Amino acid sequence: MPSFPAEKILAESRNYAIISEFESVYLKRPDGTKLLIGDFYGDPKGALIDRDERFVIMYGCGLIVYYLRPPFEGYSYGLETDQWNEFGRDEPVRWIENVVQSDKNSFQLTCESGESDIITI
Repeated sequence: MPSFPAEKILAESRNYAIISEFESVYLKRPDGTKLLIGDFYGDPKGALIDRDERFVIMYGCGLIVYYLRPPFEGYSYGLETDQWNEFGRDEPVRWIENVVQSDKNSFQLTCESGESDIITI
């Protein structure tokens, strides 16, 4: 029977690690606890932790911005909250290949189609 890796590190910073386990994404906090912060159709392509550890951007089938601030609410699909925002996950879906932080609040997205966008958070 083939073995599949249980978890993959998508991003790390001084205080946090972003871990993917199949289609789910978790935040590993300084105390060692893990919290569900995203869920993707297909596995997530990657994640980026803001330089100042204000938020995480996870991407693949669209993207999710999860804010690194209390109450550290666990992610739930379709729920609107101040803890996270979702983009490009509903029709028309945007398949995002990469995200790079340009400056403090700007990020460049590269899509599977080859198109590129700048978003500001």
